[in-house]
Amino acid sequence: MHKSMRRIAALSASTLAVLGLGVGVAEPSAAGTAAKPPTSLPTKVQHELDAIKAKGGHIDKITVTPYTKKGQATAATRPVDQVSPAQLPTGCGLYVYIYNIGTDVYSSNLTACLTPQPNIDMLSQIGEDYWVLWFHEYDTVANDEKSQAETDNLALDVEYDCSGDGTHDFQTVTEGTILANDGTYTAQAYDDVSQVKCG
Repeated sequence: MHKSMRRIAALSASTLAVLGLGVGVAEPSAAGTAAKPPTSLPTKVQHELDAIKAKGGHIDKITVTPYTKKGQATAATRPVDQVSPAQLPTGCGLYVYIYNIGTDVYSSNLTACLTPQPNIDMLSQIGEDYWVLWFHEYDTVANDEKSQAETDNLALDVEYDCSGDGTHDFQTVTEGTILANDGTYTAQAYDDVSQVKCG
């Protein structure tokens, strides 16, 4: 029997406590401006990746999802080596990756912006796979949320120990919200890790 029979549901902005007012999200770069070549990851992301590798963890991929104004088309998630923070339309991106070290499964999430924002909120869940007839579903096994005002970045880590639970795939779903004078900006990202041997 699974630890939880709750499915990862669509994350709703109503579950995020959006607080604070202040300056708006950085404006998109002017039309006709030449795109800058991709640069390195935000320092906070790079430091965390180095620490994960030092502990023996392995991350298959890292993606960044640009924040877009609520009500506009959702921006596509792209591999981080194809975009720099300066190329994100709002100057803010949601970095999400899931990995395991032994039986511990981690969801690491970071909103990073070029300039301080009035308020950043994030909500993240880890789901463990199970089968219903021939459908593959995920139970929510861990979740957390975090909020901070007047900052250019916000990190949120969620951990789950799957000891004694067989071999499973895990998925993380993370939603971020930025409240600005000119509106609300959102981003949502997914990542997964396969065949974690939980014992």
